Amino acid sequence: MKTKNLRFRTGQAVFTHVNKSTAVVQQKKKKQDEDAVEEEENANIMRAAFSKNMFAAASNDKTVFVWNFTTGTLLAKCTMKKKVSCVTFSNDGTEILFADKFGDVYSSPIDQTKTDVTMQPELRLGHISLLTDMFITRDGKYIVTSDRDEKVRITQYPETYIIQSFLLGHKEAVWKIAQLSDDCT
Repeated sequence: MKTKNLRFRTGQAVFTHVNKSTAVVQQKKKKQDEDAVEEEENANIMRAAFSKNMFAAASNDKTVFVWNFTTGTLLAKCTMKKKVSCVTFSNDGTEILFADKFGDVYSSPIDQTKTDVTMQPELRLGHISLLTDMFITRDGKYIVTSDRDEKVRITQYPETYIIQSFLLGHKEAVWKIAQLSDDCT
């Protein structure tokens, strides 16, 4: 079975999906002076998320990219102070949410009519522990987050200052969470 490689190229970043376990982002470093040679820097993609026609990737160099994968254009990017541990989109695809290794969740609006925008992330909520996963419920009312300290938290969305409930009693860290389909019994 032959796999198809994905490759997005923009003025500043190239995303390449190499195989099942490897994906790379190449970024061009800005020249410090006119005589400097332009350098490329590779970064491994650590976390990724898909929306209807968008792809978000968080690399190990603390950069978050958002591409329109039907056109291959880079819509937005930002560099965080801490490494990103999980990424997701709002249900309507107008907002990206990402969490850092210290448990803070940030969001930024995504305007698909603009390209190569530098995102200005806004702090939405925080855990005391590393966040391992998150998703927004299908009805868009809640964001569900899990952490390394054996907790799952359900928070109202977009009013993230209101905690709906905690799911406690896990014996180990909760590494992955998923919403079941409506037809599961």
